[in-house]
Amino acid sequence: MSKYRIAALFLILVPVAFNLAFFALGSAFEYPDILRQPTADILQKFSAGGSGLVTLWYVFALTALLTIPLALLLQGVFAEEYPELTRATAIVGVLAGLVQTLG
Repeated sequence: MSKYRIAALFLILVPVAFNLAFFALGSAFEYPDILRQPTADILQKFSAGGSGLVTLWYVFALTALLTIPLALLLQGVFAEEYPELTRATAIVGVLAGLVQTLG
C-alpha cells in the first residue's frame, strides 16, 4: 500500500475514531458538560463508571495520540513539494498530538 493511501486512511479513520470516542464519553459520562458540576459529583460519577469508563478515557487518549503518526505521514506525502513547510507542520502536528493526549 502506498504512502498516499495510508495517509488517506489515517485522514479518514483518526477523526472518525476521535469523534466516536468523544460521543461515547458523552453518553457514558456526560462529557464535557459534567465538567461544570461540583468536583464531588464528577468523582462520584467517575467512580460509578468503573473500568468501562476508564477504558473509554484510554481510547479517547489513544485517538489523540494517533494524530502524531498522521502528521508524520503527511510530512512524507508532501516533503518533496514543500520541504520546509512540511518539516514545520510535522513538528506542530506532533506537539499538538502530545498536548491533546496529555490534556
